[in-house]
Amino acid sequence: MRDVIRALNSGIPVTKVRTLKSLVREAKTRFIVAAVALTGFGFCGIAVTIAAIFGIALLAFTSRMHEIGIRLALGASRWSVMRLFVRESMAFAAIGVAGGLALTWVAASFLKSALYGVDPHDPALFMVVPLGALAVGAICAGIATLRVVWMDARTALASS
Repeated sequence: MRDVIRALNSGIPVTKVRTLKSLVREAKTRFIVAAVALTGFGFCGIAVTIAAIFGIALLAFTSRMHEIGIRLALGASRWSVMRLFVRESMAFAAIGVAGGLALTWVAASFLKSALYGVDPHDPALFMVVPLGALAVGAICAGIATLRVVWMDARTALASS
């Protein structure tokens, strides 16, 4: 290739001769690395979010140990106490998901130019992600409540 270019015009410097296939592979590699990195950051964000939801739920329930003890002492079943607290947590989760949906809808309009072949207001995305967030909130609230109602309440009742 260099010889052909030099034969046509010897004044053109030829330094980096590469095939189109290698150029395309190099360009795709940058996007793949960026996508993998962003996916990793996304999973880290999800893990931190799950830990935060669990911690907040556990803190909220632990701070209401006296109320749980009184409810249990007055004859409420552990399941009814657990349902009450999970219902309250789900109300907060629903408010958070609604706010997140609104912010996402607005942000998607700004990100439209960065998305290729993807509808920024994809209905499936706006249904699956909130349902997943509500499921994670329910699971974390359930586990935190279960821990407080079964473990800590039993310990508090045994020590008194």
